[in-house]
Amino acid sequence: MTEKEMLALKKAEEQRERLLDYQRNSTARTRVFDTASDFDFQSDSQNKWLTAEERAQALKNLKEQQRLEEERKRSRVISIDLQSRSVKQESYAEPVGARQLSYEAAKLQGQRGKL
Repeated sequence: MTEKEMLALKKAEEQRERLLDYQRNSTARTRVFDTASDFDFQSDSQNKWLTAEERAQALKNLKEQQRLEEERKRSRVISIDLQSRSVKQESYAEPVGARQLSYEAAKLQGQRGKL
């Protein structure tokens, strides 16, 4: 073997060892830390820092809020003026349970602030 071939063989073996080392340690190198999810509190029912009871209560509140939102969409106040032939949507009627839901949500936020 010539010196050039020996150098090429040594380089190839180093490359092979580097690739094998990468294969052995690749799981440790490719770990992802998703810190953005720690601060995404769109839904407290998915918040991993809450207890199971708090997540269950948050899920219950979310379902109730969705139900009230759907109810609010359906209960529109519309004025129909037959003389001027106009139709006006004046406002949405606030559902009966909306204030109670707001109170419970504020109470849950207060509990989280104490932790």
